Order: sequence, then C-alpha cells, then structure tokens
Amino acid sequence: MRETPHDETRDFLIDLLPTQKRPLLHLLDCEECKAFALWAHTSVPAPSADEYGPALDWVEVQEKVSVLKRSVARQGTEADALMAELMAIPAGERAPAVKRSERLRQPLLARRVLERGRTLLARDVREAEEMARLGLAVAAVDEAAGLHLRRSERRGLFFLSEAAPV
Repeated sequence: MRETPHDETRDFLIDLLPTQKRPLLHLLDCEECKAFALWAHTSVPAPSADEYGPALDWVEVQEKVSVLKRSVARQGTEADALMAELMAIPAGERAPAVKRSERLRQPLLARRVLERGRTLLARDVREAEEMARLGLAVAAVDEAAGLHLRRSERRGLFFLSEAAPV
C-alpha cells in the first residue's frame, strides 16, 4: 500500500519529540510563523546528505545507550560488592589487602570509600580519617593501573586524611 502525504504527516507528528510539540502547536495558530515556515520551506534548499553526513540511526543509538546504562549499573553493583568485601576485612588489614588484590583496584571502589569517608566526617572523625587513608591507598593503586580520580576527589581524600581527631 502506497503511503499518502497524510500518512507521512501523521507519522511525522507521532514521532515528534516533546520539545518539538510546543513550537508546532504555535505554528498552527500563528499566521506570521506559518507564513515564515512556508517561505523558508520553499526558498531555502534542504541540506544534502553530503553536507551533513549520514543521518543518525536512532535505533542503534538507543541500543548503545541501553548497553552503556547496563554497564554502568553492573559496575556500580560490583563496586558496592567490593566495598562490602573491603569493609568485612579488619580495619588494620584493609590497605595492605588493597595493595595485594587486583580485584580491589577499581576506580568506583575509591569513590565509594571517599563517599563513606565524607558521610563519617561529621559523626566520627577518626573513622573518617581511616576511610580517607584507605581511599588514598585505593587511589594510589588506581594511579599505578593508569586509572585516575577526579581532582576534587583527590583533594577530598587529602582533606579527610589530614583531619585531626576531635
């Protein structure tokens, strides 16, 4: 069955993004904008594919975004499990365990340790300092592996490690 201009228009309207609907509704009501749209459509040539390159394949883009979301969720779950494993180790043995175990050499683990240190700072400065020192150990391992914390995280770890007990 051959598609008619009405079918094309209906398909176009169904596929509009939410941000495109408001201008379209305005265009339907505003004679000035309607005249401009007709003028622009008939007097300005449409860009060629050579000018802008091939169109994005939105299905492919959405699939890649879904894969990335699943990967980030999986990495977060793994970091949480590593954090639980690390916290199960006696406090004095944690930093040496980080240096010995490649499994504990994860950037997200360093961030989890830093987050925990931040939350502890207001309640228990000594434990916050312990977490900061552990975070520094994890961050040092990350550097050796070519993985880096953001500068703000590094400053936070340094600040926590320098916190004096109250």
